[in-house]
Amino acid sequence: MDDLHENAKDGQTILAERLSSRCSSSPLVCLNFKVPLQVRQQFKMYAARHNITMTELLLQILDGLLISEANEADSTRSQNRR
Repeated sequence: MDDLHENAKDGQTILAERLSSRCSSSPLVCLNFKVPLQVRQQFKMYAARHNITMTELLLQILDGLLISEANEADSTRSQNRR
């Protein structure tokens, strides 16, 4: 039982290290929403295939959306100048 507890602590340490560069000053909190089981399974499988956590995947998706939004805004501004 102690080994199981140690493994869980090791997993938490690994996650904390992976996220430390991303959110070093922010604690992790739970998001309070539900998704269909199939969506969770797809999300989890995608993250596992890419050797990242589900948290890292969500943050990468959000970054991609924000970058895309910024690029669209830049494109709109440059079109309006013409």
